[in-house]
Amino acid sequence: MKINLQTVLGALPSLVPLLNGSSAVVDLVSEIVKSFDVKDQAVIQESIAVLAGDNDAGHARLQAKLLAASGK
Repeated sequence: MKINLQTVLGALPSLVPLLNGSSAVVDLVSEIVKSFDVKDQAVIQESIAVLAGDNDAGHARLQAKLLAASGK
């Protein structure tokens, strides 16, 4: 089975949150990225960076809500 760019980009929202917690996921994503040409690799890596930033921002908002809910 050949994985195309659209499939990878569609899977990234599910994979990116797992990158910090699992070296196996990092290795898997790295191997997938390597299978594409340089142009598509750049698209995938940029998408990962955008999603990681969104994930970090969402986590920060959640932490702020948790802190506010604790009354501290």
